Amino acid sequence: MNVIQPNKSPKILLIRPDALGDVILMLPTVMAIRKHWPKAMIVVLGNAYTTPLLEAHPAIDEVWLDPFEKGTSFHGLFPFVAKLRSYRFDQVIHVFNEAPYVFATWLARIPVRVGDKRKLVLSPFHTHRVRQDFDDPLMHEVDLDLQLLKPFNIPLPTVGCFGWEDVAFPNPLPSLPLHYAVIHPGVGRGNRSIPSGIYKGLISCLSHQGITTVLTGGRDEKGKNEAIAAGDESIIDMTGRTNLLQLAGLIQNAAIMISVDTGPMHLAASLGVRTLNLSPSKYVKPTRWGPYGVHHKVIRPESICSYRCFPNGCKRGDCTEAFDPHFICHALDDLLRIPEDKMLPEMSEVKKRWVQQSMSVLDLRRGERPIEAEGYRYFQRSNMSGFFWRWVIVQDIGFFLVDRRRFWHPLVEKLLALWLYYPPRFVVKLP
Repeated sequence: MNVIQPNKSPKILLIRPDALGDVILMLPTVMAIRKHWPKAMIVVLGNAYTTPLLEAHPAIDEVWLDPFEKGTSFHGLFPFVAKLRSYRFDQVIHVFNEAPYVFATWLARIPVRVGDKRKLVLSPFHTHRVRQDFDDPLMHEVDLDLQLLKPFNIPLPTVGCFGWEDVAFPNPLPSLPLHYAVIHPGVGRGNRSIPSGIYKGLISCLSHQGITTVLTGGRDEKGKNEAIAAGDESIIDMTGRTNLLQLAGLIQNAAIMISVDTGPMHLAASLGVRTLNLSPSKYVKPTRWGPYGVHHKVIRPESICSYRCFPNGCKRGDCTEAFDPHFICHALDDLLRIPEDKMLPEMSEVKKRWVQQSMSVLDLRRGERPIEAEGYRYFQRSNMSGFFWRWVIVQDIGFFLVDRRRFWHPLVEKLLALWLYYPPRFVVKLP
């Protein structure tokens, strides 16, 4: 891959008309660009919902609205191409690598067009093709976005840097108590809703520590949040009463944020607010979606769901009802006790903990060398039962530990990637 020649003040377009969490996890990429090119003009193409937040970011010069309905339409293609040409961009980074945006930037003849090489139909329209390791279970979404900077030879950050340090968001409730927690019970795509009783138990734990609870969510979450708040007048229910900037203001001043993997959870982490992440499903793993660059705890149920995990259509409660409220309250206490000035652990250590929570290990080596002490869910050949691949799915195997990688292992991994969101990987040594 050719390294892009330096330009002291390039015009750069980043395309990410995606959900709130995806947009926030792109911000370390924006910050790396800004640090490398302080005089660059950075334009981000987003959607109507995330635009106010992007406009408030100090490293972003302009925000454009998505003309293609998140890649589902080509309507307005040629006016958009004309707009791109008029701005004379030097570079475009396709963080959201979909056909309308790729074709538009190609027609506009932007000199440098960077995108994922694995979309074979779109890849020829990029000038610089980067392999993003989406099938690597060790890659966080932040890391995947940063991979797109390889052609620029930019030093990449080793910790989360989101750039909100000097931004003060509006607080919709200036009379809020000094210590409060934000709980966001809503879920985004791909995750599961936690039973109301779990949140009630957490609210009780917070109350015992003198911390008031603020509930947030959209209008469509009002019914569930009312059920959580029922009978407790100390709870402040802000469901459907904030815009995105006001939600950021609520979170920014909170003592802690409690949520499943959602955009508001990633917003809290990006603002440096300690985060308790409830992660029920096998599908959504902290290795990909954990709270990045902040003191946090990730809670995952110990019990095993016996089904292949696609939570959008799943109605079973195997994972969501498996949480132990007492264990969650203990983790909440530990998180709240972390001193404000305590340094964050190295990301390598954080990721190791995420892997231990996310991935079960099947040891196919010949020797008997148990690894339970490392904190992984661990199985050996003798533990296998039933049809092998069915058993792998049930146990949510993340790694096959082998004496050495063989030529056919990458092929098996690719085949499994067609069936499993996180295919097991053959490894000689665990991360």
